[in-house]
Amino acid sequence: MINIREATENDIDGIFNIENSSFTVPWSREMIEETFENNYTKVFAAEDEEALVGYASVGLMVPDAELLSIAVEPNRRREGIGEMLFDSILAYLDKKDVSDLFLEVRESNEAAIELYLKKGFEVIGKRKQYYQKPVEDAVLMHYKNESGEILC
Repeated sequence: MINIREATENDIDGIFNIENSSFTVPWSREMIEETFENNYTKVFAAEDEEALVGYASVGLMVPDAELLSIAVEPNRRREGIGEMLFDSILAYLDKKDVSDLFLEVRESNEAAIELYLKKGFEVIGKRKQYYQKPVEDAVLMHYKNESGEILC
């Protein structure tokens, strides 16, 4: 059973490990620590009975927000954990009166793009050669919560 909760500083080691196993240019430990030191970033953790299996972070600049990172332990992907994390972020943002959520994703990350489209995001552009190792374009996506309904 997966539990989604607000992450704490006790989760930094687990987040750092997932980050390093998920991205070719991962955030440094210091960057992860900084997400817990400011008032505009919220981090969520996904855990099973044994360990942290995923995390997601979002930056708030109400009425806007940006999905900063979302990752799941490689051997636990395709279990719906990423979607659970994403839904938790959307519910949290709705309580914070966020009307616009932005994100960027590697052009080759078809699974993530499919999830975001399923949740109601629209592609709004690209950033050429945004990612490194390998060099790749970023797809820019936007969600508009015009109805005031829960985002998820």
